[in-house]
Amino acid sequence: MIQVRYKQFETNSSSSMTFAVSMCQVVDLEIPPVVHIETGGFVGDNDINGVYAWADWQHQVEQFLGLLKYSGVREIYVDRKLVDADPEDRFVKILRPEIILAKCFGDFKSFSEWQGYNDEWDNTSYLTKGEIKTVQTMIKDPNYIVICTDGEGNEVDWDSTRFAKMVITDEEIEAEREYLAHKKEYDEDMELGPEYGHSYNDEPQTFDDLNAEDVTWEDDDYYLTKRNRLNVKKNKKKH
Repeated sequence: MIQVRYKQFETNSSSSMTFAVSMCQVVDLEIPPVVHIETGGFVGDNDINGVYAWADWQHQVEQFLGLLKYSGVREIYVDRKLVDADPEDRFVKILRPEIILAKCFGDFKSFSEWQGYNDEWDNTSYLTKGEIKTVQTMIKDPNYIVICTDGEGNEVDWDSTRFAKMVITDEEIEAEREYLAHKKEYDEDMELGPEYGHSYNDEPQTFDDLNAEDVTWEDDDYYLTKRNRLNVKKNKKKH
């Protein structure tokens, strides 16, 4: 069953993850009989060294190695040294086994939203429509499960989220890519991006040039409207 999980945590930079999506391959994982792990990996890397670094940081190395042994790995080397592991001691806290195994031996993708505070509002980021479309597609693939997290730590079905109900066209995704590649040009003297409700002078966002002030990021023509507005602005400058 495909599930969505929510979780929030505070970082040292005074920002929080408000929503995250993980897509994990769970079928036909290529689990080798022997693995070689190198310490010193980065906890954010989606490979076996990165997961080991994460497990070490969380004091869950024995459980991580136990999960590898339980999943079919016969020999585990850490920094070229053979280590023992108990397959019965395999219950890793916090991180689900599907995520761990997909990161180590399969296909794993993740997208996330971040909320900045105070002077960090310019670092706030949201899921892109391209990412949402990817999830909408992959959630139909029986070889994957989708796990989402937000600030409450609750698991819910993807279908109950607003993202599942969004209608996103290929044209809208292309318009979004164009916007993100030229964001400064789009937003200069215009409304800010979807993460803001007001401009820096506390004036509400508007789409006055096109009389489209009711257009919101959830609409499937949001970025198309932004592109059209930019074109209107350029045409006005020419005349």
